[in-house]
Amino acid sequence: MRKTAVQNTAFKSAASVVLAVLFALLCAPAAFADRQSDLAAAESNVAAAEGNVAAAGDATAAAESNAAAAEGAVEASAWEYDQAIAAVDELESQIAQLQERIDTLQAQVPGQRDAANKALVAIYKMQQEGCSLLDMLLSSENIMDFFNRLQALNRIQSANTAKLNEMLTLQNELNADQEELDRQRAAAEEQRALAEEALAAAQAERERAQAAAEDQRQAEFTAIADLEAAKEALELASIPPDANTGSSLASEEPMPETIENVVSKDGADWGTDKATFVSSWGARINAYLAGSPLGGYGEVFAAAAWDYGVDPRWSPAISLVESSKGMYCFLPHNAWGWGSSSWDSWEEAIDAHVRGLSRGYGYTVSIPNAQKYCPPNWQHWYNTCVSEMEKI
Repeated sequence: MRKTAVQNTAFKSAASVVLAVLFALLCAPAAFADRQSDLAAAESNVAAAEGNVAAAGDATAAAESNAAAAEGAVEASAWEYDQAIAAVDELESQIAQLQERIDTLQAQVPGQRDAANKALVAIYKMQQEGCSLLDMLLSSENIMDFFNRLQALNRIQSANTAKLNEMLTLQNELNADQEELDRQRAAAEEQRALAEEALAAAQAERERAQAAAEDQRQAEFTAIADLEAAKEALELASIPPDANTGSSLASEEPMPETIENVVSKDGADWGTDKATFVSSWGARINAYLAGSPLGGYGEVFAAAAWDYGVDPRWSPAISLVESSKGMYCFLPHNAWGWGSSSWDSWEEAIDAHVRGLSRGYGYTVSIPNAQKYCPPNWQHWYNTCVSEMEKI
């Protein structure tokens, strides 16, 4: 009996195993199909996300190009504005000289007017009290006496007439100089107004292009985040159900650093004048660079940002990433890992770097700019730049 019971137990156990195997075999195709469907969906999602990232990247590049063109227009307008201001200053100098001449002429007017009045009185008296040529001839002792008296009279008449002419000439010169002064002043003001208008228009267009580029950078950041999520889902879907996930993950290569955020708007007021812009941003940049070799050069950074239309925070932030704010430069005054360049002063270096950012990269940090500036480690470079710019 006992043997039979053992046999029955073994038979039941074997039957259970067989049933389990049969059940697994029956369910396996459906599970496999479900897994393949999930895998295909994940792959499709990754492909779609990659397409979105590519499209967003193209749109960002186009927006950055538009912003760069707008920055170029601002740079050109700023140059024209500086030239107009210089021309106005030159005109002001000429106007000052002309005003000095007018003042001199005006100081002569009372004396000339008095002399002219006396000349008019003398001529009038001569005309009233004088005699005719016949009377002068009859009263002369001889012909020589007549000519002498006639010459004397002509000299007196000429002298008085000359004084009148001098007064008229002086008045004409004064009037002409005053008209020229007014004309030059009007021209100077018109030139200044046109330059200010052109600069304001270029700055407004730059702000519009910068806002569009910033929105597109945010869209690209979102697309990249979606792509990373899709890749993670695909990776999970690719792991077999019975795989040792621990050993699988351990054998993987380290994942690259993820993009954490996009840079916030700098809040720069490009509608203000250069002096106000430099004063405001120079103080903020100096606070950020305090205690470093670049400390105290905030106004230089701000002036270059104004001249070339660049986010005033960007170049100072790069100096932290590349050289700890100028502490460890691989070439003289090169705090930005900027090729093989070196300079004789920080002023030259800062101006050159900001100008290079404007012409080669655009207004501010972005993912394409990070990939271009530091290809091997662009994610870390981008995240650090953004983090440092937020501190300024």
